[in-house]
Amino acid sequence: MVEGVLLAFAGTVVVLLAVVAADNLLHLEKVGRFVLALLLWGSLAAALVRLWFAVASRTAATISSPPSWSRTTQSCGTSSSTPCSSAAATSTATRRG
Repeated sequence: MVEGVLLAFAGTVVVLLAVVAADNLLHLEKVGRFVLALLLWGSLAAALVRLWFAVASRTAATISSPPSWSRTTQSCGTSSSTPCSSAAATSTATRRG
């Protein structure tokens, strides 16, 4: 969450500096200033909304995803004294014959 706030703050600073610099360099009229501000602030808002949706979908996918089978087979028979599961035993028997 802190990273998102810092990213939004940095984006705000960049857009504000770009608007002021463009206004000073290009000597825009009121309509030009309005259009420039609308484009830059709108692009910042769109980028932040897109980032928010990306983080939200990644978080939802992480929460709803079932545990992977690779964790079970990697830990099976390596350092623990517990026997392997029946799935691992059948895959060993299948490989032999």
